[in-house]
Amino acid sequence: MKQIYAAALACLALAAAAPAEAGETRFACPDLTKGVKLGDCPSEQEMKDSYNASCPEALQKSGACPEFGSYMVLKSKALWSVFSSGQEFLPYISCLISEEKVRASKPIGVRVKCDTATERCKALCEYDNDVYVELRFAGMCHTDTGEAIDCKTDPVACAVTCETGE
Repeated sequence: MKQIYAAALACLALAAAAPAEAGETRFACPDLTKGVKLGDCPSEQEMKDSYNASCPEALQKSGACPEFGSYMVLKSKALWSVFSSGQEFLPYISCLISEEKVRASKPIGVRVKCDTATERCKALCEYDNDVYVELRFAGMCHTDTGEAIDCKTDPVACAVTCETGE
C-alpha cells in the first residue's frame, strides 16, 4: 500500500512539474479602422522641452545630437489600442500621420524577431502610409514562411503564429 501511495505521489509531482502543453494562436496584423487613440500627441513645446532635456545645448552645438526634425520623427508618438485574435495590443504610432490616414492604412508586410533566450518575440506589422505597429509576445512566433512576408496583394497573409501556454 505504501508503494502505491508513493508511486501516486511521484506521478502527481511529475505532472505538476511538467510544462503545460503549448498551443498556437494566429495573430493577424490589426485592423486599424477599429483602432482607438488613447492619448494626445505631444505639443511642439513639449517636444522641444523633451529634446532639450535629453540633449543639452552643449551637445547640440557640438553636433552630437540628432537634428530636432529627426528627433520629432522618432519621438512624436501617441499610444493606441488595437486588437488581434481578441487580444489587445498597445502600440505607439507616429503623430506625424493624421488619425484618418492611420485608420485608412492597410497591412503590406510583417516580420518577426525573436529572442530565444527569453522566449519573447516582436512582430512588426507594416502598413501603407508609413504606419508601423509592433506586437509583443511572450512565447516564440513565426510567419507562415519563416521569413518576412510581403502581403500587399493579400492582407490576410499579414499574420504570425505564436505559441501560447494554453
